[in-house]
Amino acid sequence: MVQRAYGVDDIGIETGSSTAASRLTTRDILLVGLLCVVTGVVLGKDLTVGGFRHGDSSVHAMDGVLVYDWVAAGPDAWRHPMAFALEQYSHYPTLGIGRHYPPGFAVVEAMFFALLGISAFSARLCVVFFGVVAATGTYVFVRPLTDRVTAALAAIILVTMPATTLWGRQTMLELPTLSILIWGAVAFSWYLRSPTWARFGVLLGVSLLAILFRQTGVLLVSAIALVLTGCAIRRTIRTSHCLCSIAAALIAIVGVVMSFGGHGAKLLRGDPTFPELWTWEALTFYWRAVPQQVGLIVAGAALVGVLVSRRKLGEQWTFLVLWVVVCYVMLTAADYKNPRFFFVGLFPFAVWAGIAAGWVLAQFANPRARAVVASVTAGGLCAAALAAPVQHRPDYGPVVAANKQRIEGSVVLFSGLRDGDFVFAVRQHIPQRKASVIRGSKLLYTCSAR
Repeated sequence: MVQRAYGVDDIGIETGSSTAASRLTTRDILLVGLLCVVTGVVLGKDLTVGGFRHGDSSVHAMDGVLVYDWVAAGPDAWRHPMAFALEQYSHYPTLGIGRHYPPGFAVVEAMFFALLGISAFSARLCVVFFGVVAATGTYVFVRPLTDRVTAALAAIILVTMPATTLWGRQTMLELPTLSILIWGAVAFSWYLRSPTWARFGVLLGVSLLAILFRQTGVLLVSAIALVLTGCAIRRTIRTSHCLCSIAAALIAIVGVVMSFGGHGAKLLRGDPTFPELWTWEALTFYWRAVPQQVGLIVAGAALVGVLVSRRKLGEQWTFLVLWVVVCYVMLTAADYKNPRFFFVGLFPFAVWAGIAAGWVLAQFANPRARAVVASVTAGGLCAAALAAPVQHRPDYGPVVAANKQRIEGSVVLFSGLRDGDFVFAVRQHIPQRKASVIRGSKLLYTCSAR
C-alpha cells in the first residue's frame, strides 16, 4: 500500500505513514491513560448515589444477576440453564435476557457482581467501564488517520456528548453496544491495511459480537458489507471476502428479526410511534433528534468534518457515512421509534467533530497557541458534561435491608413505582432464593409470576 510521509496534508492536519501511525507510542499510551481517567470522572458522576435511574435498568441488572447466580450454582445448573432460569424467575420476576435482550452485557456485568458484589453501583460501574472501552477505541481508530490531539479530542467529544453523559451514567445497553461497535471500526481499519483472511475473521467476529449486546449492533456488519462490496468492485480486496461479509450481514439481519421471542419483528411492525411510516415526521424523526443528542456545536463541527475529511479518510470516510445511513434507514423502517435507539449511530459524529477541531487547530501557526486552544476545548467539553445533572431515583435497598428479617423466607407482593427495582433490592440484601417477590404490575399479565 502507498505510504504517506509525515507532514501536514491538504486539510492542514498532521498525519503519518499508514504503518507508523498505526503503532501506538509511549505518548499515545499515556494519552489513552489520561482519556480513561477523564471518562471515569465524567461518566462516574454520582456513581454511588441512589438507585436505578431508568425503568429498564433493573431488568439489565437482574440479567447480570441471573448469569452470576447460574455460574455460581455449579455443574448441575450449567447442564440445565432453562430450568435454572425458570426457577430464578419464580423468585425474582424481572428478566429480559433471551426474550428481549441478548446476553452480552449480562455476562460482563456478572463479572462485576462477582468482584464487587450485587449492587446498583456495580452495575453502573460496568457501564462506565464500557465508556472507557469506547473512548479508547475512538482514539485508536482516529489516531492512524490524524495526530494525537485530534484523536484525543474525538474521544473526549464522544464521552461528553449529552447522549453519552445521559446513558453512560445508567445501567443501560446503549454505551456497551456502542463500545463494541467502535472496536469493530478499529478492526475494519486494521483489516483495510492488510486484507488477509485472518484479519477478515477478526473483523467479522467483532462485528457479530456487537449483536450480542443489543440488536441494533447489526448495523456494523451491514455497513461493512456495503463498503467491502465497493472495494471488491475496485479489486482492492478479495471477492470472497465481500461475499462472506454479505452472507454474514443477511444472516445477522434475519436472525435479529426472527429471534428474541419475536421482539425484533415487533419492533419493526409493533406499536407505531407515528400513524403512518412514510410521513415527513416519521422519516425525519431521528435526524431531528441528533442536535439534542450530540449538541448543536458538535453537530455543526461534524458537518465541517465531513466536508474537510473526504480525501483524507478514504474508505474510512465511506465507512462512517454508511454507518450513519444504515443505522438511520434501519431504525426509520421500524414502527416503534425512540431517540436513544440512534445512540449507536453517533460515533461518526464524534470522529468528524474531532477532525474538524483538528482542522481548526492546524490554522494556528504557534504550537503553544494550538496547545492552549486544545486544552481549553477539552476542558470546556468536560466541564459542560460534569455540569449535566444526574436524574436520581430512590433506592429500595435501605427499605429491604431494614425489613430483612420480615422478608426472608416470605413471599412478598409488591405494587409500586419501579417494582423491578424492588426485586433487585431483595436479591441484593436477602440471601439467594430465601424470598420470593410477586410484582403487582404482573398479576394481570398472561405470564404472571409463580
